[in-house]
Amino acid sequence: MKRTLLISLVLLLSTTAAYAQKVTTILGDAWVGIVVTADATTREIKLRHPDSSKKDTFSGFLVDEYKVKLKDGTWRFLQMSEIQPGARIRVFYKSTTREVGGQKVKVLTIHRLDFLGIDKYDMLREALNVPPATAVAVNKDTKLPAANPLRLFLSIQQPNFQKHLIEFVADWNKREGEKQRRIEIVTELSNSDASLVSFWGRDDLVALLPALAGFGDGELNEYYPASIYLVTKDNDTITVLWEKFVMMPREKLEGEYRLDKEIEKMLKAGKK
Repeated sequence: MKRTLLISLVLLLSTTAAYAQKVTTILGDAWVGIVVTADATTREIKLRHPDSSKKDTFSGFLVDEYKVKLKDGTWRFLQMSEIQPGARIRVFYKSTTREVGGQKVKVLTIHRLDFLGIDKYDMLREALNVPPATAVAVNKDTKLPAANPLRLFLSIQQPNFQKHLIEFVADWNKREGEKQRRIEIVTELSNSDASLVSFWGRDDLVALLPALAGFGDGELNEYYPASIYLVTKDNDTITVLWEKFVMMPREKLEGEYRLDKEIEKMLKAGKK
């Protein structure tokens, strides 16, 4: 059945792959840059372009008593001393008026601040539970290791997708294990030849917003942004062989979200 996509809520990204500086998002204007200074007294934050050869700069004032959400779900006040020079951050701001030296002037007030990783693969490192400074290289011409069986580590945030991948591996071993090679799912990254990683969102996403999609029967379902990677890890470097950004249902997987053909193609291309 031909799928008809009915977008009811537009998914807005904060940046492009190159991390464009000033962009307009659902949360207001945003700027991505490297911290130059963060003044604890005035709360002024100055940023520069991530590319040191470019002269674009930003200056804005963080709102008082700004809170950050911790991984355990609790909140605490952000200290200006935590905004260290050299950090890559994204700020959301608006133009306001404040009194400076007895005169009212227009300034940029920062109402949200996101700490970003060293590049767009911070969430991938977190999903693999490797150090934040681990190098990530992209080489989509690289084939999978020729090991037989291929030891595959799964780091999948979506339970239904993980269940499907486990079923796919069992089916592959039954159909192609003798002709091609077998796949063995392992539980440790250090013991793997390759890893399949999937999580909700991606590093440059402003908000995890759903889209509503119908399949011709009138029923609409929610689809959320998700990132999927096939990677290898050699010593201290993660190599991205394949990556895909999709809108994935939280429940039943449909059609292209299953990725069977793509995975089979990669397995056959890297066969012994």
